[in-house]
Amino acid sequence: MMRFEPVNRAYDLAGASVPEGSSDVVPVIYRLNLQDPNQYFFAQSISMRDKDVIYVANAPAVELEKFLTIVGKGVGSASASASIANRLD
Repeated sequence: MMRFEPVNRAYDLAGASVPEGSSDVVPVIYRLNLQDPNQYFFAQSISMRDKDVIYVANAPAVELEKFLTIVGKGVGSASASASIANRLD
């Protein structure tokens, strides 16, 4: 999740001091792995705000499913063509 945090909050999270001349807000990226139960519970404590940007990456199983779908379509087309050819003979 990416959101704009007040500069004091962002630098406090990073454990750093705020440089002089900083803007009022800075972009902060929160990266969560929801396969880790601790991070799942942490995510429940974060409330959504207006203008937050959420990005959800594909799981490895999704990539396999995409591949199998492509292969399945090719096999289905070949099977249909063979079935039609057998009927014509």
